[in-house]
Amino acid sequence: MIWRYQPVNKEMAQQLAREVGVSLPLAHLLIKRGYSEPSSARRFLNPQPSHLHDPYLMADMKKAVERLGRALDEKEKIFVFGDYDVDGVTSIAVLSELLDRAGARYLTYQPNRLKEGYGLSREGVELALKADASLLFALDCGTEAGEAIEYARSRGLDVIVIDHHKQRGELPPAHAVLNPNRVDCPYPFKNLAAVGVVFKFLHAGLSTWNIPVDWERLYQLAALGTVADVVPLVDENRVLVKVGLYFLEQKPDPALRALLEVARGAPDRLEARHLAFQLAPRLNAAGRMGRPEIGRRLLGSRDQGEIRELAEDLDRMNYQRRSIQADIFNQAVARIEADRKRYLGNVIVVEGEGWNKGIVGIVAAKLQEKYYRPTVVIALEGEKGTGSARSIPGFDLFNAVSRCSELLEAFGGHKSAAGLRIDRSRIDEFRSVFDQVAGEMLGKDGLTPVLPIDGELDLEEATIELIEEVERLAPFGMGNRRPVFRSSELTIAGSPQVMGKAKNHLKLRLKREGSPRECVGWEMAHRIGDLDAEPIDIVYQLKVDTFRNQRRVQLVLKDFHPSVPDKI
Repeated sequence: MIWRYQPVNKEMAQQLAREVGVSLPLAHLLIKRGYSEPSSARRFLNPQPSHLHDPYLMADMKKAVERLGRALDEKEKIFVFGDYDVDGVTSIAVLSELLDRAGARYLTYQPNRLKEGYGLSREGVELALKADASLLFALDCGTEAGEAIEYARSRGLDVIVIDHHKQRGELPPAHAVLNPNRVDCPYPFKNLAAVGVVFKFLHAGLSTWNIPVDWERLYQLAALGTVADVVPLVDENRVLVKVGLYFLEQKPDPALRALLEVARGAPDRLEARHLAFQLAPRLNAAGRMGRPEIGRRLLGSRDQGEIRELAEDLDRMNYQRRSIQADIFNQAVARIEADRKRYLGNVIVVEGEGWNKGIVGIVAAKLQEKYYRPTVVIALEGEKGTGSARSIPGFDLFNAVSRCSELLEAFGGHKSAAGLRIDRSRIDEFRSVFDQVAGEMLGKDGLTPVLPIDGELDLEEATIELIEEVERLAPFGMGNRRPVFRSSELTIAGSPQVMGKAKNHLKLRLKREGSPRECVGWEMAHRIGDLDAEPIDIVYQLKVDTFRNQRRVQLVLKDFHPSVPDKI
């Protein structure tokens, strides 16, 4: 692992600390994140709804607002077609909030991931026509659905696309395409999740439609969909998640509160990680197991008994998903280890018969973590394969897969994740070409993990007060990770220990001059033998640990090595 640290200009940090009224370490962190001007630093530290951009800067926004307004006035039948993941189901829930308040006539639908696959298809259009709809919304999909939308138009069905996926070819012939990533869209922030784009649609139209909605609930749903889709938590996404978490603490949506309860995780202070690791996997489990309507029903229900029952259903599905995921992961690892030359090059492309199409994406993420390579996992069914891909930091997966497009039947996605369909007979060729493309893009050190370091601290500086100030940078996630610090020339107090039921975690106490500090290295027990040499340098994140009502500083280790001058 390469430790990478770029020092910050001390005079600049001191000036920013004075002008913004923050500590010097926090000023360093703000500058590292690109907020060196006092105005931008204050805005980042205090995200407000007023910081949201004018929604009418988005291409086609006026057309979309006017078309829905006409549908509401004339009592048209509306068909809402959304993706089966958390971004899709929260997008449906946000739009449904508006349609319910407007007394609209509408139906919602999500395709079955295991049987129908991703995106708006001709079959989806047929469902809307059968329902006698005259307006169809395609949520978290549609940018690449030109053929289906052309068919809808030929049958007199207007389509409004609300999406965020990259445009590859011509825009579909929809009545309106709301997508900040369409090539001609001037919208200043390109990284909204689909639920964020739906939120902006309501933001634009409510003054025109004159319909009151529960903004506190909508912020919570937007926060969940945004975090779940792993988009950068900066700019508008930071506002949506920060405000959504506040309302989730103060006035939780009943469905989200029920999910937190069944996940046994309703802490006093909610963070983005609770959305990512407790709520999102349970909502996602419905789509992955081929029952997307369960999550949709949960978010749309107002009956407390039904909400609890559906939340428990999702919890059981998530448990089943984890079991299937572990089985596929173990099969994939066995296949890779049995033929490392074939499967472990610049990339991993591994396929398996009968693997669940809804779960291979999570398996790809786990393999990427284990082997640190762009990874594609393909579920085979007959002569066809359905794959999900996950990237490593700094590698543009969408670009790489695009360069292999002639070998694929279909693909889509973004820099960090993608999906594809491929004929079984072309997998070996795809593996070879994708490996070659990745080698060109990665360069010499592309497969060596890089750990960016935000600052250097003496252990005595790692205080609860500093941790509380660092928390002002939250919510943490993609594009705004929790800060990583380095401390040097430390000695070990006492004997390192392994802990946990599986004895897979490392625990030790380190010091330089003052009192020892407790350090925990999750999944690092195998490195206990590396602690023979002293002193050591460590990189870590800061955490407040509460034990018997006592709060203390805990260091969460990311890496360590024997002290070497100027190692970074």
